[in-house]
Amino acid sequence: MSTPTSNNDSEMPQIAEETKDRQVDPQAKDERIGDDLEFARKEIAKSRESEASAFRKLDTLKSRMFDVSSRLADLEAELQNERDANKLKISNLEKAHGNLEKECGDLKKECANLEKERDQFVLMASNLTEEREKFEVALAAEREELRNKSTQHADLEDRYLNRLADIAELGHAITRKEVQLTRVTAQHEYVALRNHIISTLTPTKERLHRAITKPFYSKARRRAEKAVASEIAMVAQSGLFEAGWYCENYPDVAQSGGDPLRHFVLHGAYELRDPGPAFSAFKYHQKYPDVTEAGAPALLHYLRNGRSEGRLAFKVGEDS
Repeated sequence: MSTPTSNNDSEMPQIAEETKDRQVDPQAKDERIGDDLEFARKEIAKSRESEASAFRKLDTLKSRMFDVSSRLADLEAELQNERDANKLKISNLEKAHGNLEKECGDLKKECANLEKERDQFVLMASNLTEEREKFEVALAAEREELRNKSTQHADLEDRYLNRLADIAELGHAITRKEVQLTRVTAQHEYVALRNHIISTLTPTKERLHRAITKPFYSKARRRAEKAVASEIAMVAQSGLFEAGWYCENYPDVAQSGGDPLRHFVLHGAYELRDPGPAFSAFKYHQKYPDVTEAGAPALLHYLRNGRSEGRLAFKVGEDS
């Protein structure tokens, strides 16, 4: 208890001296107060700066916490999506597993049926083996009997072989006749169809020729000449008419010295002459008999209507 009392006693003179000094020197007092205020301002500024720094750190931490929360939410959503996807995969796998088990059961049933069939085949093979053995025994007996009748057998065998040869020769002859008959029939059908087509087209050709042979002042002739000129231009532009090929395959046209294209439009188209290797008039008529019955030449019909209707054009030598 004595020690604190002595300390207070020692401090009292110092406080009194300071009080005396302050009372004695007001300017020093103001300077000290200014220093204290400046010190306080600095401390307050430091405190505010520390507080602002703390708030900035707090904002940074809040932003990072928000980012972490967002990322955590995204991860949880991804995890949930993966869980849902895995559930769907598991469900699909379970269904596939069930289907495989069903297929496995079906395969087991099929295997059982195949085993039954195999047992039946084995039994049949065994029966056939027994029958073959019996047949071999019977065949051996027959061979023995045939040996005893070798002379008669040899004669019969020669007669049999001769008959086989005669039958084979007769078969070959029949085959040759059938081939000839088929060829003749095909040729006859070809000629008959060709004649039918030409005869059906002839009235159209005759009407055209009657029109173009009328007097030059006739309206019918002018219409016919106009139609012929249009058909000539249409055929020329089609690319299907080849003058050289036409003259080479129809020498009478080359020998006449006339225009091959005009000859085709006035005569050849109605006589089943082909305009070139890319278009067979006969095969077009053969494929489309309605064109024949309409009295329209093949190429002219194809260029006017057939191509737009999706009808086919066949090359010369090509199967229709």
